[in-house]
Amino acid sequence: MKGLVLDAGNTRIKLFAWPGDDAAPAVGGSLPTLLDPVSAWDTPRDGADLSRLAAQIGESTLAYGSVPVVLTSVLPAVQAALEAQLPQLRVVDHRVDLPFRTEVEDPAAVGADRYCNMAAAAAAGLDRALVVDVGTAVTFDVLVDGVFLGGLIAPGPGFSLNQLAARAARLGPVPFAPCPLAAGASTRQAMMAGAWHMGLAGIQGCVHGLQQSHGALPVVVTGGLASHFAHQGWFVDPHFTLRGAACLGRLVVPGRESP
Repeated sequence: MKGLVLDAGNTRIKLFAWPGDDAAPAVGGSLPTLLDPVSAWDTPRDGADLSRLAAQIGESTLAYGSVPVVLTSVLPAVQAALEAQLPQLRVVDHRVDLPFRTEVEDPAAVGADRYCNMAAAAAAGLDRALVVDVGTAVTFDVLVDGVFLGGLIAPGPGFSLNQLAARAARLGPVPFAPCPLAAGASTRQAMMAGAWHMGLAGIQGCVHGLQQSHGALPVVVTGGLASHFAHQGWFVDPHFTLRGAACLGRLVVPGRESP
C-alpha cells in the first residue's frame, strides 16, 4: 500500500487505500485494479460535527503509518478541517503541477474533482477526452489537444429526484434505478421512470452536444452512478477521479505507462 486517497464529496467522505502503480488510470481493455473504501462517512454540515469527523479521520490514518494522504475535496470547510488534522496531507487543486494546460477563466474556482478527471485522462494517454462524472452533481469536462477547456455542471439525476420528493406536495422518496420507459400506473412508478429516463437522456444529450461542438471525443464516465451508463459503449470507471487524484498527489510514479 503506497498511500491513502481521501475523496470528500457533497454527500460522502471516503478513505481509500492506494495499492500502487497497477491502479493507475487506463482507458480501454480490462480495468486496472479497482479500489474499495476502507472507511466512509456522511459529509457533515455542522462545524462541530466536521471538526469531530476530521479528528476521527486523522486517527483512522494512523493505522497505516506515515504514508502520504492525498485529498480531493469540493468543500473548502472540509479541506481546512482535514489540513488541521493531517500533517501528511497532500491537497489536490489548481496549484499542483497539472499534466495538461487549462483555458478556464478562474482556475481556483474549478473543483478539484474536475482536475483529477482531466489528470486521469492525460495519464491514460488521452489528449482528447470527455469525462462525465455522475454523482450529486454531473460534470462534463472537455480535454482537447491536451488543453482543459472547461465543461458543464448540472444537478445529478439522483439528487434532483430527492429534491423533487422533498419539495413537491404529495410526492415521496423513490430510488433512482433503471426502469421501463412506460406510463407509470402509480405516482411512485411515474417518478421512477421520469427520473431515470430524464437523467439518462439528459446526460446522453449533453455528451452528443459537446461532441458536436468539439469533435468526436472518447467518453469516460465515472462517479457513484457510472455503472448505470455502461450500456452506452462509454468507458466506465467509477474510480477514475481517485486515480487522477493519486497521479496529482504523486502516488503514481511519474512517466510510468498506464496498464
